[in-house]
Amino acid sequence: MRATHSGYSRIRGYCLTVLFAGGLLAPIARADECPVGGHWPTTDWWVRCTGEVLERLDLEDLMITNEAYESLECDDTRTTGVAAATRSELEAASEWLETLCFREPDVPTDTRTDNENEANLAWVADGILRPPGKPNYNGLYSGGNLYVDFTSFFAMGDASDGSGVSHGRRLSKTGVMVHEMFHAVQARYPILEGPKPKWVVEAMAVAVQIAWLHRTGLTDATSLDRFYDFPLHRPDSLVNEYRTFRWWLWLGEVLAAPDRVGYLADLLIEFDFAEHEGLADLQTWLEDRSLGLYELFPAFIADFANRPVHFSSIHDERLRYRDDRVVEEEHSGRVREIAAEAVRVKAEVPDGEAARLTIRIRPDHEDLHLAVGETDYSMPGGASAFASSQMDLKPEFRDPAWVAARNVFQTVVTGGGDAPEFLARVSNVGRDPVATDARDFRLEFELEPIDGCSFSATLSGDTTSTSAAGRVARFSTSGGSTSTGLMTNPGNVQGMAGFLEQLAGDRMSDEERAELRAGAAAWQREAAALPTETLGITLIEMDPAAGANAQLASALGGFRLTASVFDQPIEPGFRGALEPGLIQVLTGDFDRDMTAQTRFAWAPGEPGSGSIEITDYQDNRLTGTINAVLEAQGVRNPETGEPLRLQVSASFLAKPHNPLQGQLGCLPDD
Repeated sequence: MRATHSGYSRIRGYCLTVLFAGGLLAPIARADECPVGGHWPTTDWWVRCTGEVLERLDLEDLMITNEAYESLECDDTRTTGVAAATRSELEAASEWLETLCFREPDVPTDTRTDNENEANLAWVADGILRPPGKPNYNGLYSGGNLYVDFTSFFAMGDASDGSGVSHGRRLSKTGVMVHEMFHAVQARYPILEGPKPKWVVEAMAVAVQIAWLHRTGLTDATSLDRFYDFPLHRPDSLVNEYRTFRWWLWLGEVLAAPDRVGYLADLLIEFDFAEHEGLADLQTWLEDRSLGLYELFPAFIADFANRPVHFSSIHDERLRYRDDRVVEEEHSGRVREIAAEAVRVKAEVPDGEAARLTIRIRPDHEDLHLAVGETDYSMPGGASAFASSQMDLKPEFRDPAWVAARNVFQTVVTGGGDAPEFLARVSNVGRDPVATDARDFRLEFELEPIDGCSFSATLSGDTTSTSAAGRVARFSTSGGSTSTGLMTNPGNVQGMAGFLEQLAGDRMSDEERAELRAGAAAWQREAAALPTETLGITLIEMDPAAGANAQLASALGGFRLTASVFDQPIEPGFRGALEPGLIQVLTGDFDRDMTAQTRFAWAPGEPGSGSIEITDYQDNRLTGTINAVLEAQGVRNPETGEPLRLQVSASFLAKPHNPLQGQLGCLPDD
């Protein structure tokens, strides 16, 4: 019987809906709720010193606080000592792993002499952990037995409470035993039948160890990162096989697994990870859950492997602004299978100037995936959505318009200060990961001068438009750019009422003025109860038939995007990600009666995704990108009954716009 789960997780701009066969992926409160596993015969442990350790202590004849060293270190019923600390950690971790539905560890048991309870056995050993030519292990699972090394237990550091004992280090040391105990748990599954890849066996055990130490409060209990320009399943060294634990923890976050490792209790049930270094079984397990490495590995590279330290070598590309032409460069490289190559791009733009930076893979290939920063640009609009109701967003069902926009990154770079750097990564994974081979690629770079207000957007999905561009890009931090902010920000209400009074002049009676002011006061009270728009962005494509009137351009069918950020005040100088509260798009597509444009919208909690990244904010300009997957409002596909969907990715240079304060951004002469 296979355990089944489902979960939902938002990961840095990604919305991943993960379908399992049934049930909710939630922490399991009791072992009797486990479909498979749990129900350990005992979670008690008896930690004893081996004969070699006892003989050594007898010979040294050391005394501490007038007690035999042997009694202090080898009696696991005490509050201090190697055996007691190890027992405490093993018992607490055993209760944790049991609730996560793992099977009990494969270790011998014995009846304790102090309470006659059956307990799992573990050993404090010396020498056996340092065979000739082998590393000095801190712990070991060998021959069905668990060992902690006596000597290295005391060599963890010099932090001390005055007694010569480093208690903080002892907790970390006993965490090694959780790693080894998980190997004993793995022995109850097919994975330990014969030699298996360490990036699976050892990295999983490290992931469990790190998850346990984080659970106990040691949130900095991590090791260095590995290189991901070497294949996920073929690291470049033994130590980097262990360091692949980051992948298993990240996958647990995607699956919303309890403590990030609970899903391993299901993954281990059927598979032995013998073929293709374990890659085949991992892919099969993911496919059973409507997922695959084709979607997940590029998302992992985007979300996690986004710093130079994650790569053994990086190619550097430098682009220098030219006000008279577009600067173009390219880089050719080769990327290993289930791996990624990194290129660091520096865009140098003079103070007071702005340019649009474009990075693209050309020619595009479905096995290649572009990531820049923390976004995967091989997915629609830089977002991912995996669910049976959204299969048309998966690559197998993508439309031709999106193919043209795939693996293309755009942003606006403004001059002043240090030249910004962008870490682009090209990952390589095919729809059949096992059959993926190393592949050549070419990255193209463009730096295009722009001025005034400007935006560029790519569109795909249920729309006849494939792109939009214009010279109307406005923003406001006081509710003046979008209609949402204009109507809901309390500070705008009084100004609008005064504007109407001034417009009416002597034609308005005192009674009418009083009524207007009362209505404005009521409106202001209602607006005060609503979220305050702290940033509004409006992008409008000017229809040639509308002349210079941007509002008329939108009414005649031009593209219009509005994005609102609520209750997140920003100040000049801000750079970084913002959580949008509302994104709306009019594409210019009308209904069948040509009476209304199709409106696409997204808000948190609704199907789809949305993200805003600000690259530069000054008093007189705002630059950044907007990525979103949106659903049509009140319009459905007549064949499927599903709402129409749209993916949009836009970069912009916007001017301030607040008509109530006389600030009119993006006039024709801007």
